[in-house]
Amino acid sequence: MTTFYVILIILNLIALVYFLFPPKKINCIYGYRTSKTLASNSIFEFANKVASKYFLLLSLVSAIINFLFFQFNIINLNILAATTLFTLVLTIVLTEIKLKSYDSTK
Repeated sequence: MTTFYVILIILNLIALVYFLFPPKKINCIYGYRTSKTLASNSIFEFANKVASKYFLLLSLVSAIINFLFFQFNIINLNILAATTLFTLVLTIVLTEIKLKSYDSTK
C-alpha cells in the first residue's frame, strides 16, 4: 500500500504547488489551458486562480476519502484512480462554470 500513499502525496503536492504558484501569464508549460483561457491574459489568470483553489480543495477531500476507505480495508488502486479522475473532472467542470460568469472587463 506504499503506492497508495505515494500517489496521494504526489497529487496533493501538485495541487499545493499549483495553488501557491499559479501561472500569471499565458504559457505553454502549465496551467488551465482552454481556447477561452488562452484568449486573454486576464481570463487565463482568473481561470488558473479558480482552478488551483478547486484542485487543492478537491484533492484534499479525495485524500481524506481514500484514507478512510483504506482504514476500513476497502481501498484498492481502482478506487484511488476513480477518485483521482473524479477530482480532475470536477475541477474542470467547476472552473468552467465559474468562467461562464466571468466578465473580463472587471
